[in-house]
Amino acid sequence: MIWRRSKQKQKPSVTTEAKDPWGFEFYEAMYKAECDLREKMLARIATPTALTVAVSGALGLMLKEYARVAGGLPSATYWDYFGYAFWVFFGFTCVTLAASLYYLGRFWYGNEYKLMPTAAQLREYHDQLKTHYAPYNGADKHVSDSFRTYLLEKYVECSTRAADINHLRNKRLYKANGTLIISSLLALVTYGIFTVPTVVQVNAHEIAQADSIRGNTAPCQQPATPLRVTGARE
Repeated sequence: MIWRRSKQKQKPSVTTEAKDPWGFEFYEAMYKAECDLREKMLARIATPTALTVAVSGALGLMLKEYARVAGGLPSATYWDYFGYAFWVFFGFTCVTLAASLYYLGRFWYGNEYKLMPTAAQLREYHDQLKTHYAPYNGADKHVSDSFRTYLLEKYVECSTRAADINHLRNKRLYKANGTLIISSLLALVTYGIFTVPTVVQVNAHEIAQADSIRGNTAPCQQPATPLRVTGARE
């Protein structure tokens, strides 16, 4: 009998957490994890946004200087070999950049998170529960259980909404980065084509200046008769 009683005392008790592993603390942790992921995604969007501004500025600069560069060429060589290539790559760069801007815009807009109620709202709802259960027996327990159930439902609702939005944002950010990489490569090729007429123009200008200097300089001529030391001619 003594041995049986000691064995019964050593029997482990089942806690509430073991019975309900998917309880309040689990959904609270999921909500906090989704909020933390949202902040990390906001930090990741800074790099593609800055790169988009840089590519846009480069395209604007090339478009602004295009007339001056193309108009100063000494011949039509640029138009024959590089003109069409420049506009083709410039157009593809603009298209891919516009696609990147679209995905970045969709990342920022059209995504509304559901947040947990504020402290004032929770306090107001708790007071309403106390007023509602006041006439009943065990009012405190009913208030505590109802309030806990309300928080649990809010955590489930808000964490699910946050997970869906984070998933969409991650897909749009991935597409924005992909199109932005393509746009950057096309912009580099476009800039390479853009620099060809500039080099040609500079070389032609240097050659023209050298020819002008040679044409304006008179050749050195020797006198027909030698000069004496006194400076008089023979």
